[in-house]
Amino acid sequence: MSISISATRDTTTSPVQQLSIIDGTGFIVQFAGAFYLITNWHIATGRNPLSGANLNSYDALPERLSGWLHLDHQDEPGKLGWHAWSWDLYDENGQALWYVHPEFGKNVDVIALPVDPSASIVSGHDRATMFFPYSLDPAPRPAALYPTADVSVVGFPAGVTVGGKLPVWTRGTVATEPAAPIDGLPAFLVDARTRPGQSGSPVIGYWIGPRVLANGTTYVGGEEWELFGVYSGRTSTDSDLGKVWRREAVRQILEGATRDVLIFDGSDADPSVG
Repeated sequence: MSISISATRDTTTSPVQQLSIIDGTGFIVQFAGAFYLITNWHIATGRNPLSGANLNSYDALPERLSGWLHLDHQDEPGKLGWHAWSWDLYDENGQALWYVHPEFGKNVDVIALPVDPSASIVSGHDRATMFFPYSLDPAPRPAALYPTADVSVVGFPAGVTVGGKLPVWTRGTVATEPAAPIDGLPAFLVDARTRPGQSGSPVIGYWIGPRVLANGTTYVGGEEWELFGVYSGRTSTDSDLGKVWRREAVRQILEGATRDVLIFDGSDADPSVG
């Protein structure tokens, strides 16, 4: 359910080349009948949301997000593959297409980019893009989330994939009170050995068998999972503490439908290569 992402931009050289500005992870959610790609603001822009500092060597804004999506072989039920995809980040006027948090803007390092699965159908084949969206609704049996609870960061550390384009599961431990804001923002920390490329990963709980619910009771059941939030990287390069934006923040972004004010006019840099 995680998607490998490369934020790219065309060069101004001839022939045109596509530069990878920054790599990360994303995932799909469904809200009010529409689909959205969720990832970090710093992946969509290649910039630190707080300082504005560049996170890439090209000093250039990405123009699009690219990567691989699941492909349904409709002529071979049960067979799963992948195909390349690319979605623009800006409209014809250069305005950002993605939504940011209606109150905190880019200080909540999460974006929601509207996407259309029908636009990603592979032409000439009896195949269609498959979205595996996460739900933003409370789980039927909400899990207890507390300091020392186990979670998983499901993404692509250093671009590593398995079985084609499947992600890597990194185990983490909740390190702060999940409901307590960090600097007044809707986030908590996890202790996990993550690496570049996992920014934008879904942070989930996954269980097979007995588990403790939020109401304190023990539930004995089969396979279940729950989305807790969006990972956005370590607090520093020498720390294993990483920030997770809570699931409620994603819902607030979609409910607010507030487009970012960032404008792409090509004046930030000339990403030529020589």
